[in-house]
Amino acid sequence: MTVLEAHARPALTAPTSHRKPRQVAGWLLVGLAAVAWVVALPLSDVERIDGWGLLSALSPVWFASFVLTLAAYVVALRRDDATPRLLVACQVMLVLLLFGTTAVLYGAPRYPWTQKHIGVASAILSHGVHRSTDIYDNYPGFFLLAGGVHAVTRISFSDLARWAEVAFALATSGAALFAFRGLRLPRNRRWQALLLLTLGNWIGQGYFAPQALAYVLALVIVGGLLRRAAGMGWWAGRGGAVVLAVLFLALAASHQLTPFAVLGQAGLLWVFRGGLRWRWPVVFAGILAAWTATAWPYLSTHGHVLQFGLFDSVRAPGGGLVPGLPGARLVQTAGPALVALLECLAALAVVRAVRGGRWQRIRPVVLLAVAPAGVLAGQAYGNEGVLRVYLLALPWLSVLIVTELLPAPRGRRVAGTAGLVGLGLVGTLAVPAAFALELVNRVDPSEVSAAAWFETHIPAGAPLVVMDGAAPTRSTASYALHVSGDGIAADVLSDDPGFRDAAKDPQDLENFAVDACLSAAGDGPGYLLTGPGTARFGYLYGLLTPPTYAGLLHVLADDPDVTLAHRSGDSAIWTCSQ
Repeated sequence: MTVLEAHARPALTAPTSHRKPRQVAGWLLVGLAAVAWVVALPLSDVERIDGWGLLSALSPVWFASFVLTLAAYVVALRRDDATPRLLVACQVMLVLLLFGTTAVLYGAPRYPWTQKHIGVASAILSHGVHRSTDIYDNYPGFFLLAGGVHAVTRISFSDLARWAEVAFALATSGAALFAFRGLRLPRNRRWQALLLLTLGNWIGQGYFAPQALAYVLALVIVGGLLRRAAGMGWWAGRGGAVVLAVLFLALAASHQLTPFAVLGQAGLLWVFRGGLRWRWPVVFAGILAAWTATAWPYLSTHGHVLQFGLFDSVRAPGGGLVPGLPGARLVQTAGPALVALLECLAALAVVRAVRGGRWQRIRPVVLLAVAPAGVLAGQAYGNEGVLRVYLLALPWLSVLIVTELLPAPRGRRVAGTAGLVGLGLVGTLAVPAAFALELVNRVDPSEVSAAAWFETHIPAGAPLVVMDGAAPTRSTASYALHVSGDGIAADVLSDDPGFRDAAKDPQDLENFAVDACLSAAGDGPGYLLTGPGTARFGYLYGLLTPPTYAGLLHVLADDPDVTLAHRSGDSAIWTCSQ
């Protein structure tokens, strides 16, 4: 296989006398960044989160910590003899800033949809795997792992979920470095690519979810394939072959989309003479077909095996009853802008390599980057496929950028002016991209408690109605008692075309909500969940105003046909009757 020893000319080793001051400066910057982060946390106030996302809530000291961390990274990577310990410290600090900040500041795991994975993990731990229950029971790998960690450590699923983003970001870092080394990249190039990968990973798929585990497994599998293709050490033998097969089986048992992307990467590496033998695409296809066959009775009767509508995932889930919150539209452009920037830089890198006669060298990386796009031909994955494919391609886009667009290491400075400007631009976009939607991503503990009370105290089959899709439902082992045959746990008011008009007036909204409760399919009276998290979702997307929501709560309390069934802080479960 052609390997990427980027501009592999003999490098001069920096004298020890010059290396030590750089190490001291790097460690000093990392230390200052860590102190600044710790100081910034109590100075930040999540109640200030608004249309600008978490940016409005963070202390200015937090931004200083972020700049110091990037500065430490630059110092560590200025020459081709970077110290591994300093690089590890820089990466850990960057992960804490981007993924650990919300874990510390929020009272519940980030993202409302995290709760359904907590519920599935709890159900599988309590009742085992039942294929007819849910799609997750047909891909239980992640949940079995989470249950095992919980059983061994006795850490609650909620606490595991709270810190899952940090754990998976660190695991992804190690897996990415392993994969990059399979390309025989010099150390600095590997860490430069990891820096871009971390900054570009803003789409929120590294949380307590199957796709987070699948991402790590995919990188390790590809790294193993690259080693086998290049005849590198133990991975080229039988032991490596067994490990690759087991890892792919774990991947197939954990996630629906990612195995197809990895199969595509293996196939392209073989077809286009990337050095990989034909047996690996065949082995992977056989494992994937076998696992899909076990899940087929559920897949064939629930949803669509083939699904299109690729770009719905990048649209806001609602229109404008009122003007969007100040800053919301602007800050939410940071993510797409970052995607466009990295993809354009990668395309420029390919053009530069081709013009420079280096196509053979970068071809394996290009194949790895484009292969995941093939899955979109038949499955948009709930209209999230575009962003998932971007994430799967991101490691290899990063490799293309650093190997072709950054100056070659020659014992002198690796990052030139253009590199520093590019890093500054990527870093500037990375923060708003990561934290733009925290008005929705922040989950109120009282709302989790109210939803859990419904699942554990209300008889099976009773219908639940929620304001919008940000309700943290399905969080307990009893969730299956309250979901429909299509896996729907609650009727969503904002999905109804009449919601827009009703939401203009508290009384009209209350009538609309009560009518939805009374007409919802199920057994017994209907129930309505209200809480600050679902209200914030409406504020962000212009579906609801704070005065209308406050008025709704007053009207509900005064309605004789509505009874307060349970209250948890600012959240409540209401019973609707004729």
